[in-house]
Amino acid sequence: MKEKIELVVLDLAGTTVRDDDAVNRCLAEALAAGGFTITRDDINTVMGLPKPIAIRMLIAGRLGREAAADLVARVHEDFLDRIGRFYGTSPNVAEMPGAADLFRQLRAAGIRVALDTGFSRPTVRALLARLGWTEGTVIDTCVASDEVANGRPYPDMIFEAMRRTGCHACHAGGEGGGHAVGSAGRHCCRLPVRDWHHPWHPYPRRVASPPPHAPDCVTGGIASPASPDRVLIPPRLI
Repeated sequence: MKEKIELVVLDLAGTTVRDDDAVNRCLAEALAAGGFTITRDDINTVMGLPKPIAIRMLIAGRLGREAAADLVARVHEDFLDRIGRFYGTSPNVAEMPGAADLFRQLRAAGIRVALDTGFSRPTVRALLARLGWTEGTVIDTCVASDEVANGRPYPDMIFEAMRRTGCHACHAGGEGGGHAVGSAGRHCCRLPVRDWHHPWHPYPRRVASPPPHAPDCVTGGIASPASPDRVLIPPRLI
């Protein structure tokens, strides 16, 4: 008998939201405006982290020393302006095909849906409004990285999602931020959608199979080693 999944947690940009790699591009542009040329690959190594931390790490890596707080703050403000304008006006911003339908089917099956992200709340607010993803209606909640003490790879956003949705236990079901739920319980599943080999990740490895307790609606869409970058949007509940 399968254990019941109470809560599913998914990322935003690049997972449930199509944005044509805007996060990477806006970070690169903000860093360049601050005097730092950072490659796309280097930015990808910190993708998913709270953006101030990602910026600090990238600048420190280029300087060979700790980045000044005021410099990090300036670059971060520039990034927020760029990504905010993109999400507010770009015609390329859209949900990944089937994302809202996935949310609807999961919630209809009694499974709560939470999103979490390395974005701060102002960016989250603009993005959710653009997509029409109302908290409490389309999704149950969305946790921003500035609403908890520690962002990824720490489990704080998962715990906050659990608190908001009344879920009292969870189970690690994925990589990247998903490792954060590893010691938190057993009734939450974070969905893996790509390989994670980032230097900040404590246990990088490829996910080849779903957790044994995952319901059919989750197992049908788990990314495989043959296509690790395939976006996970399970087509239906079985």
